[in-house]
Amino acid sequence: MSGARRFGGAHSPGGAPLGGSRGGFSGLRLKWFSFRVLGLRLAPTPLIFSAIWGMATADLFQILWSAGGWAALMLAAKLTGDGMKAQDAYDERIVARPPAFPRKLTAAALTALAVGAVAFLSGAAAAPLALFYAAVAGAAHVLAFGPDPMRAKGGAGITPVDLDRVAAKLEEAERVVEETAKAAATLRDRALEARIDRLAYAARDILKEIAEDPRDMARARRFLSVHLVGLRDATLQYANASAKGAVEGLRDPYEALLADLEGSFVKTRESLLAEDQSALEIEIEVLRGRLQQEGAR
Repeated sequence: MSGARRFGGAHSPGGAPLGGSRGGFSGLRLKWFSFRVLGLRLAPTPLIFSAIWGMATADLFQILWSAGGWAALMLAAKLTGDGMKAQDAYDERIVARPPAFPRKLTAAALTALAVGAVAFLSGAAAAPLALFYAAVAGAAHVLAFGPDPMRAKGGAGITPVDLDRVAAKLEEAERVVEETAKAAATLRDRALEARIDRLAYAARDILKEIAEDPRDMARARRFLSVHLVGLRDATLQYANASAKGAVEGLRDPYEALLADLEGSFVKTRESLLAEDQSALEIEIEVLRGRLQQEGAR
């Protein structure tokens, strides 16, 4: 079991998402977990016992290669886990940039280096055999976890520079939604949490519409830079006031803001869908004209 999962939906407190959302996701992620990465973390355990034995026998050389090998393999396991999380985020998005740092491939190289070094320094294998072990370990890591994404995806019809800007803006917007949901989870107010969860659904549906047609980015800029950021900042301020027990007189204005944003989110999504519908109608008319021309020949 691995990957980032989401909770919430039409059956969560507060009912269906705004605007008839097709989504099924809230802005709050559950903790990511992978049994395969756990296996990587547990595999170097024998090296700990080797280091302890080195301490017991006052063998400094054994302590160094055992502890060094264990540390290198643990770092490789962490990089692998981070790389898998980055891969999940990349796969989930319609428009995405590749990770800036190839974590999984770096982890594979580090694993190969650690296995080869431990095999040679421990005296378990001569240099040629140690190199063979290193190559097998690195290849096995790549086969088990795959390489990192290397290319941007999505955004057909736009330049690579514009695609990079769109992907960066969408990533920023998703972080804002998640920060909002996390702040809402601290309110201990089920009604407000449910209301913000519905806004998170609506926001992610709008982000999905933008990702499917990045040309909508210009029209959605106000939604991304004003509405989403405003919702997050207001929620953070209300959460801080709630933690201090100083929300008296703040709830009504905050609920009024949420009501305004609900209406704005629905209008934004309807506007994006209406634009899609207009584009489809134009394509149908053009195709109809072509068919009529073909029929007249």
